[in-house]
Amino acid sequence: MGRVRHEGNKQTDSSLSYLDAVKGRHFRIAMESYFPPYVDLSNDSGHVLDVIKEMASRGGFAYTIVDIGSPASGQTWTAFIQATVDSAEYDLIGSYYSVTNARLDANWVFTYPFVDISDMLLAQIPSEIEKDLLDRMSIFVAPFSVYVWLVLVAIVIGAGFIHWYADRDRREENRETWKQFVLRKMNLRKKKYYYMMTAIEKLQAEKEKEGGADEDAGRSKKSVGIQDTTEKDPEKAVQEMANKIGWDEEAALDYMDPLGRPEANVSRYPQLGASIFMKAMALGSLGPKANPFSGAAKTHLFIFSFLIFIVTAAYTANLATFLLKDGYVAANEQCDMRVVGSPIVRKGAGFVQLATNDCQEPVRYAIDTILVGMEEDGFLQIDDEFQPSVGLTLESFSGIFVAYGVIAIVTVIFAYIRARTRKHTDFLLSKAKQDVSKRLQGIPGEISKRRTLLLGESPLAKQTVGEGSPENPDEREPSFGMERENEEDHQQVLQADEEPKQQGEEEEESICASIGRKAAAGGEFESKKEDSLASDEAPVDDEIEGGGMFINTVALNRGPSMKHR
Repeated sequence: MGRVRHEGNKQTDSSLSYLDAVKGRHFRIAMESYFPPYVDLSNDSGHVLDVIKEMASRGGFAYTIVDIGSPASGQTWTAFIQATVDSAEYDLIGSYYSVTNARLDANWVFTYPFVDISDMLLAQIPSEIEKDLLDRMSIFVAPFSVYVWLVLVAIVIGAGFIHWYADRDRREENRETWKQFVLRKMNLRKKKYYYMMTAIEKLQAEKEKEGGADEDAGRSKKSVGIQDTTEKDPEKAVQEMANKIGWDEEAALDYMDPLGRPEANVSRYPQLGASIFMKAMALGSLGPKANPFSGAAKTHLFIFSFLIFIVTAAYTANLATFLLKDGYVAANEQCDMRVVGSPIVRKGAGFVQLATNDCQEPVRYAIDTILVGMEEDGFLQIDDEFQPSVGLTLESFSGIFVAYGVIAIVTVIFAYIRARTRKHTDFLLSKAKQDVSKRLQGIPGEISKRRTLLLGESPLAKQTVGEGSPENPDEREPSFGMERENEEDHQQVLQADEEPKQQGEEEEESICASIGRKAAAGGEFESKKEDSLASDEAPVDDEIEGGGMFINTVALNRGPSMKHR
């Protein structure tokens, strides 16, 4: 501690001058070899060595520790150190030594006591009161305060809501994809079954006409080659049947079976409660895979998992303090004593110097100033291994809770902006898609209707189907074991396809009626001109009846531009 010097009417603190007395100097410090836990020169460890290193760092001086050994058998510490003090070769002596009257009379002088060796009263620890099951279970709740538990419950529920909201758009999109996938696969199976049954019934009808027995028809049902192989090459027939049945396409769908993909959980766990469950099970092996679809949900899941990891580590560390028994004496595991009350006699200990050495006085005051500053900073406080167990409060987690709250708010805002943008964009895209689909769906109907009107024969009429076999695969839907919901969806699709076809039919009827009236008003054409035109333009021999008479196809196509002869 610095002295206060009086210069006239001014008072100045001399601590700065004392610190200058140690700054830049090199000190020799005498110390015993082994006195745990304060010093152990064999491995350069101990509490006193840490104190000296901190003193040198604050005072700006260097030092050298000299090993003076240990007391001989039967030799007291005072007699052991006395020769070292009298030699006046060292600036500081010892790890620490207590202040006694005998040592003061022997010209010992002590620095600021940085070690407390006060006398205390010990008493036997009273036997613990037996606890019931509820009290023992409450230990696992004690590591956190009530407010911390409430905040954690709110975070888990809020995390589930945030995850559900941030991933809602992508989840709906994948649910629709999954539905279309299942319907497509069911339609392929229905198509395969229809072609197989049609081929079997056709083959059975041919066998019956040839006088074949029922056994032959039964064997034909089990045969892989269900087409007539006499007219076609076997390999070509098998390939053609495979293409009709759709085996290649179904095999591709089986290869990309989504049952192992995240969208398989969409229809099973779509609700908010399921999202909370998925978050709670994200770090464990139970429950479905909590794999989000959107980037915002993935980022939120990572931050949430990191938060849970930190909270779990803090809980585990603090729980250990409750599971271990409290105590203040650790030297003996069997000791059942505990400190009672305040110290009886306060004693301190510090470094030693020779009192008659006037050159060491400024050094001693500088060391005292440094030690006082270290005590005020808490550096000299020795951690007690057996401190009372205290639950962590909300203040302990305030930083990480606030950080998670900010990130969660940003995630919700980003998901809200993205949802509005996606909703507007999806509406425009769906509208454009419907418009294009209607235009494309009407093209096959127009071509088929025009061919039917011009050639007088439908392409479906050329197909020979066995008796009792429906020409349309959709007529077999009730016999395929399909669910009513899938049948209704399929019927809606068929009705949507029929609307543009009906419009095309009405247009074709009006066009054909107009052509028939023009042809009837034009009169009859000479046969020679008709033959020459038919041979020059196109080899079309099919004729249809229109406007009450047979009209050549080429004449219809060229009717408006030809002159009546």
